[in-house]
Amino acid sequence: DSSRQNISNIEKSRDDAVNKLSSTVATLQATCASTHTLEMKLADTEEALQKAEERYRHLEEKRHQETKTANQQWRIENERASLLQQKFDSEVKNKSALVNVQKEMEQHLELERERGDLLQKQLEAETKKREKVVRSLQEADRQRRGELDRASQELDQASRENMQ
Repeated sequence: DSSRQNISNIEKSRDDAVNKLSSTVATLQATCASTHTLEMKLADTEEALQKAEERYRHLEEKRHQETKTANQQWRIENERASLLQQKFDSEVKNKSALVNVQKEMEQHLELERERGDLLQKQLEAETKKREKVVRSLQEADRQRRGELDRASQELDQASRENMQ
């Protein structure tokens, strides 16, 4: 009886061990399946990560290019602003020069007006002198004609007297 009991205990222990091993195999199979699923998810995640890294590199390159383009545009705008400032400064300088020329022209014009006024006065003075001379000559001419007329009359009278 004790042998049977021992055999029964051994069989029971063996059945328990088989059950435990079966459970362990099932657990290992579930763990393997879970690990396989996790490995698949990991592979998908790594692929997604690579794609994300590629997009990031692409975006970073694009940002770098946009930054480079923006910096070029900034330099161009600065150069343009500098050229516009130079043009403005030149225009201000030209306007200042034109204002100075205009002032000089106005001064010259004023001097010419004064000269014209002086010449006009000089002409008027010369005209008055000549009018005096003309009047004086006309008066002298009248006097001479008068003298000539008297002399002619005296000659006519003397000639009549001689003829008589």
